[in-house]
Amino acid sequence: MKIALVYLPFWPTYSPPLGLAYISSVLQRQGHEVKIFDKNIEFSKNIKCENIDPWSDNVLNKNSQRSFFNETTQPLLKKEILSFIKELVSEGYDAVGFSVTELSYYTTQYMSSLIKKLFPSILIMWGGPHVTAKNDLILADSEAGIFDVAFEAEAEETIQEFFNALKENKPYYSILGLICNHPENKKFIKKKRPSINYKELPFPDFRDYPLNLYKVKQLPIMMSRGCVATCSFCTEFLTWKSYRIRTAQDVVEEIKNHIENYQIDNFIFCDSLINGNHEQLEKLADGLENVACTWTAFCRVDERLTKNLLRKMFKAGCTELLIGFESDSQKVLDLMNKGTKIAQNQRVLEDAASIGIKVHGLFLVGFPGEEDHDFNKTLKFIHKNKDKFYVISIGNSLTLPPQSVVGMLPKKFNILIGENGEALLDNEGEWTSVDGSITPLIRKQRLNKLRNYLNSMKLNWVPQQYVERNSLQKLSLSIYHLFLKLFYTIKL
Repeated sequence: MKIALVYLPFWPTYSPPLGLAYISSVLQRQGHEVKIFDKNIEFSKNIKCENIDPWSDNVLNKNSQRSFFNETTQPLLKKEILSFIKELVSEGYDAVGFSVTELSYYTTQYMSSLIKKLFPSILIMWGGPHVTAKNDLILADSEAGIFDVAFEAEAEETIQEFFNALKENKPYYSILGLICNHPENKKFIKKKRPSINYKELPFPDFRDYPLNLYKVKQLPIMMSRGCVATCSFCTEFLTWKSYRIRTAQDVVEEIKNHIENYQIDNFIFCDSLINGNHEQLEKLADGLENVACTWTAFCRVDERLTKNLLRKMFKAGCTELLIGFESDSQKVLDLMNKGTKIAQNQRVLEDAASIGIKVHGLFLVGFPGEEDHDFNKTLKFIHKNKDKFYVISIGNSLTLPPQSVVGMLPKKFNILIGENGEALLDNEGEWTSVDGSITPLIRKQRLNKLRNYLNSMKLNWVPQQYVERNSLQKLSLSIYHLFLKLFYTIKL
């Protein structure tokens, strides 16, 4: 079968999406003719935006709003999308698969509807983080016939079983991880798939990406899926269900493969954390010591992350670590269920910086139970270590992702709840603690204080702009979760 895998606007254009590269590889191994179309990067170069640039940092998030899409971005995209549909038809594609994120949802819905209206015989498939997170929207789109099938969570095994069923003319609606309408009674069905055997996947294929167009000459890579921690503000361990890791040797071979095939020697690990298994991490560092490459990764504070191991990582090409310190209050760290100690935070920061690794510190403001003196401890921690940070991410104040522990159990965290047992949110989607110790105003004041504090010390920090957004459209938690959303795009 001839299959097009499509990544539509909108998303940052820093590097090629990893997910479609994996899907392309498994489908090619199955014998299909596959091509990836990153229309997000292509449209960003082709479309001339006179009054507003929907890819700019201060506008990008608005693409998750229906009104903004209808009034601003759809008119910009219409001509390009119609031309692309004609291209797919003229080249004889049998199926089109879309990777759907929060910011590309309306674009994907629009293009899928057009294909179904103009060329109903083309098979439309959806996957990606929005399919997994927004079941109510996906149900409505399924019933409306906008797509034929969707793949929840990790799609690599599900999509292969689906095409096998089509080839053998067998029913496919009982395949685990598949979302569709039953062909007889049209009832919406979805069966969850357990975590897949990640180690057996082929290397992702980036050949179809216009690698010269991305802002950073860098390829995404993964050593593991899932997380060993259970932080209450995070969705990772619940989304991925289990932690699985490839062998260090396999990752080393993939890096060598990419260097040879794409002439790119700079990589970003999209793992939740690079040090979920310290033994494999050390083997990775040993294996890369004589490989000419550089890499960046997320990292968790851990006593096993020793200075010696950090030194090995640096020699192996590690130039930057994004570390979730979150707070310098042990009480707040315990409320978050971080499983870390403030003394460990200090030690890892000092060790990494002294070796020469750039430390990108991640902090989270306004967690339930955080008091002024807790927040002030974090300010003092940053001030004391201002020369050790390369950059600091502060994000927005804490929101409540529905797939996180704090989002699912707001009462446990002393958050006001409504009659339905869910968090009671105001018109801006903001929450308040039962005793009034944490309110939207207090969180905003602390965030502004932190920004001003960082500016006074002339520290580099991101994001530089704060965007007020509706609750259903907020990027979760902190800049950490913006990176995790990038990580989630590994799915179809």
